[in-house]
This record gives sequence, structure tokens and C-alpha cells, in this order.
Amino acid sequence: MEWVVAPLAVVLAFWLPGVLVLRVGGVRLHAVDVAAVAPAITVGICGTTAEIARLLGLRWGAPVALGGTALAAVVALLVRVHATRTAPALPRLSWDRRPLLAAVAVAAGLQLVVVAHGMGDPRRLLVANDAGVHMTWLRGVLESGQASAFTLTGADQLDGVARSVYPSGWHAVAALAAPSGGVAATFTWAWLLPSIITWTCGVVALTRAAFPNRPAILPWAALVSGPGVALPLTLTLTPEGMVPNSVGTALVPGVLALLVARKSIQASASGRALPGLLALAGLTLVHPNAALALGLLAAGWWAPAAVRGVRSLWAARSRRRLVMAAAGVAIIAIGVGSTVLLRNPEVHGILTTHDEGALPVVSAVSGLVTLDPTLLTDGSGALVFILSVVGAAAVWRRRGRPMAIGALVMAGFFLAASSSLPLLSWLDAPWYDESRRYAPVIVAGALPLAVYGSHASFRLLAARSRPKVRWLMRVMAPVLVLLTVAIPGSLDLSRLVVKSYDGGLTGPPITNGPELALLARLPHELSGGAVLSGPFSGGSYLYALSGYPTVPRDWGTLPTPELRDAVTRLRGLGSDPQLCADLAALGIRYLYIDPSPWQPWKSLPLDAQLAKAPATGVRFVDRAGPVAVYEVTACG
Repeated sequence: MEWVVAPLAVVLAFWLPGVLVLRVGGVRLHAVDVAAVAPAITVGICGTTAEIARLLGLRWGAPVALGGTALAAVVALLVRVHATRTAPALPRLSWDRRPLLAAVAVAAGLQLVVVAHGMGDPRRLLVANDAGVHMTWLRGVLESGQASAFTLTGADQLDGVARSVYPSGWHAVAALAAPSGGVAATFTWAWLLPSIITWTCGVVALTRAAFPNRPAILPWAALVSGPGVALPLTLTLTPEGMVPNSVGTALVPGVLALLVARKSIQASASGRALPGLLALAGLTLVHPNAALALGLLAAGWWAPAAVRGVRSLWAARSRRRLVMAAAGVAIIAIGVGSTVLLRNPEVHGILTTHDEGALPVVSAVSGLVTLDPTLLTDGSGALVFILSVVGAAAVWRRRGRPMAIGALVMAGFFLAASSSLPLLSWLDAPWYDESRRYAPVIVAGALPLAVYGSHASFRLLAARSRPKVRWLMRVMAPVLVLLTVAIPGSLDLSRLVVKSYDGGLTGPPITNGPELALLARLPHELSGGAVLSGPFSGGSYLYALSGYPTVPRDWGTLPTPELRDAVTRLRGLGSDPQLCADLAALGIRYLYIDPSPWQPWKSLPLDAQLAKAPATGVRFVDRAGPVAVYEVTACG
């Protein structure tokens, strides 16, 4: 089930609604481009529908999602019928598509095989902070029937009340697939497949949009998007486990291609508006950081258009006052909006977070030159960076210039934000001062230029070479990419995956095979009453995996007064009546004893209290190695 049913359910949930709206709306794209953008449209549909369902008091699930998809399809059909202009025909492909499809399959398959081999079992738990929280929130959507951004974070609170707003688009769609494949396996496939497929296809789509007259470079765009550079999936494989950031950054190139493509899309101006809006909404509902990064990468398209618009208005003297008034209103709006946002405690906390601080100049330049600002690889992407510089120089005075401008903006933004210069170091405050959150978007801007640069270099050398040399160059080019980028990058990715599941990045693994089996047995062995577990213990995943009540739900659960008091009194079990009162108030009947929490450097007092079983007042229930579960008998 975890290898077939779960991934199939994820593919249907993330791709089917988006494909349906594109088809009904008469928007014709090449198949690879559809695979790149459909998940963003799906999240836009489902995320918006989930918010409407909350207002109407409807329970989120497949019927409501189907209703939202049907409504979006009807709107797309109406727009298509009432379009005032006929959509331009999609250019016929005069080249063989098989190399492109093969390249996409190889690039995506390589990432998938490497991760699957290192993971071993899709039900295994990532050794990552936020991954457990997102799994808890996914379970909360299934239990509560609410997939709204305003209710999502209540899943890991004991009273079920959300304390903050968090984008819930990814969770809403993943919840549609969870009943078929189980929460653990669905969680894995729901971040892995979109992060791989939409990224690989998105890089191809963006390359096609930037250089529509160069179809020969598209297979190379797929190949260089694989291991060797900062991939979106590596954001989930970091100790933070940034699942929405991983999926969001993977969606960026495909969404940008949908917005800026002209020759590779068949749709009227009004017909492409709805998919574009839904894709932008979906990107924002996965994570707003991804939408901000999209705006930076798209600067090559919108900035020149804005400059031309202002110049044309300024040229007419009668409209200069209008321009000045609009500028004044914009400045005032930005000032007022910033003041209001900064007064919000949550926004203020984000903007004042400085987790990484300034990077040394050598580290920042190295991260850019190797196309891995995450600094998690051995620098095998340096060749791709060199080719991207060649490509940028080659297209600067041609139609591909917007792509070069966008890549330059992203590179400059990274170097400025990672510096220690006043004001500039605050640029990436919306990304929690963590450059790796937008690192794949830097790569997305460089890859189309890299394949263009390699193609231009090859044509230049081939024109000055003999036929035998040209043949040798055709053979050696893929071998060179394989040896210098793909193989070293795959080895790096393999090591990262193993560490992410076996605990090499932060400490011991969360669970092993026997403990996972224990967590699967417990809901059938326990007869009511919650389980008290350390927040950095494998037992904290019991609620996420099965829905069985657990205190706390994860490390993000805010402790209640009863829980704080129980932690200090736990050693007095059997002789402290107040402890029994605290446990009764929390509904706790069982203790999950784990002597090795998976975050020893970050463990809380409760982890220490539950490292050893009480001497009296408990009854043994089940065990998996050093981990054991006991029933509290001292409180009657």
C-alpha cells in the first residue's frame, strides 16, 4: 500500500483538479508544462475551497474538494465561452519529444530512486523538527474536518484552539490522499512527489518560456535540474524539515512559466487569467515565502514593463501629476501597511528572527558559485554556474534577457541578504533570515541560462571543429555532466537522505522498525485514556500516526498549568495525590518511556522525566527495545 496506493492517491489529489481546470478552460500546454503547473492550480482550488467550507460549516473532504473543483471548472468554461479573442494555436512541435520525456524521466527518477533507497520505507519518520508538526497538522485536518489556515495550528494544542495563522494549502490537498494510503506514507509522498516532479518539469517549462525558439536545449534543462544543485526536496531533508517551503519552491518555476509564456501556451488572455490566479493563490497557500521569491525571480519581466509604463505616463505632461500622486499614495500605503503588520506579534516575530545571521563572504560566494546556498553539497554545481554566466552573457541583448535579469536579481538578493551590511541583512527577514528557504529559486533562475550557455558554447565550438570532433563532443557532453554534476550530486543527496532518516544530522533516529511497529500496535492495545510522552520522543508521533490522544501532541504543544505541574511531580507517582489530579485533568492513563529522545540537545524537562519508568504505580503494557509503555495504576 505504501509503495503503490499512497503515491497514486497523492498524484491524483495534487494533479487531477489542476489538469481538469486547464482542459475545461481551453488552456493548452505541452504535457511537461501541465505537470509543472497543475499542482499549484490544485492547491489554489482546494485551499480556497477549504476556507469557504470553514465559513459555511462544511467538513473538509473529497466531496467538498470535488465541489470546489467543479465550480472552478464551470468558471473556466464560462470564461472560455465568452472569450472575445480566439486563442492562438499552440505551435506544432517540429522536433522529437522523446528525448525530452526521457530526460525528464531520468532526472526525476534519479532523485526519486536516491531518496527511496535512503529512506527504505515511506512510513519512516524524518529526523526533523517541523516535519513532525506538519504531520500532526495533517492528522488534525482529518480529525477535525477543517483545513483552514485559521484552524490548522490548533491540531497540536490540547484545547484545539489555533494560536496563529499558517498557510494550509498543502495540508488540505494531502489530507485528500491520506485515507487511502495512511498518514505516514501519504505525508512522505505528498512532499516528495511534488518537490521532484513539479521542479523538474517546472525548470523545463521555464526554459521553454524564456527561450521558445530553442527546443533542443529542453532535455538538458531536465538533466541539469537533478542532483548536484540545491534541490527543493533538500529543504525537507534539513534538520528543520521545511515541508511547505520544499513544495513551494518546487512550484515556482512552473508558475512563473505559466505567467510569462507566450509561444508555448494556447489560451486567450482571459482564458489564461483564471489558471494564473489560481496558481498564484496556490503558491501563496503552500507558503507565502515562495510567492515572494517568485516576485523576485519575475523581476526580469515586470520591472522593465513597469519602467516603460512610468516613462510613457511621464512623457505626457498632463499625466505627471497622476504619476506623482500614485507614487505618493503607494509610499503612504507601504508605510501604513508596514506599521500595521509590525504591530502583529506573529509578523513581528518573523521579521525579528535572525537564525543564521550574516554569512562569511567566502561561504556566501561559495554557495552562489556552487548553486547550493544551503551549503549541503560538495560543490558539484560549479560547472552549471559557469554555464549560467555564459548563458546570461549570450542572451543579454536578446529576447532571453528577462531570464538573465531575474537570475541576477536573485543572486544579488542572496549576496546582499547574507551580508552584515546595515539594512541589507534584513532583506530576507520574511524568510526567517534563512537563505536556504529560497535557495532553490536562485537555482531556478540559473538553470535555463546554464542550458542556453551550454548550447551556445557547443554550437560555437562545433562550428570551428571537424565532423569527427563534433561527434565526439556530442558524446562527451552528457558524460561530462554525468561525471561532474549528476553522480557527485546523487552521492551527496544519498548521504543527506540517510542522515535525515537515521539521525546523523541532529542525534539518534526518532524511531526504528520495532518502535514503529509498537506505535502501530498501541491504539489496539490501549483501552482509553491519553498517553503522556516526551515532546522529542517517538511517542509524540502517536497522535499523528493513528489519531490516538497524546500529551503533548508534538514539541509545538503549549503546556497547560496541569501539564507543567505534572512534569514536576512525576517522580512522586504513587504518593502524590495532586499528580493524580493533574493526570486526570489531562485525561492521561499511560506513560511512554523513552531513554533516548531524538533531540537530546533540545529536550525539555518532560523528556528527562520520562527517560526512566517509575518504580511503583504502573503496569507494563508493551515494549520495543528500550522504549516501553506503562499504564498508570496508582491513581485508581
